[in-house]
Amino acid sequence: MSEAFQNVEGFWEDLFPVERNRLIRLLVDKVEIRETGIDMELRTNGLTTLIAELAGLACEVTERRASR
Repeated sequence: MSEAFQNVEGFWEDLFPVERNRLIRLLVDKVEIRETGIDMELRTNGLTTLIAELAGLACEVTERRASR
């Protein structure tokens, strides 16, 4: 898991908005915005799915970079 997130910023920039949205929905369950800050609940049961999604997207991003 930590390997998948080591370079998440560069990886994130290469994703299409629809892919970003899908990953966020897999990981985040609920966000509450308050005057004192933000509360966020994560989906821990979605981590296996998220890792599989990241692996697939990493392959796609690598292929996109290679075709440039």
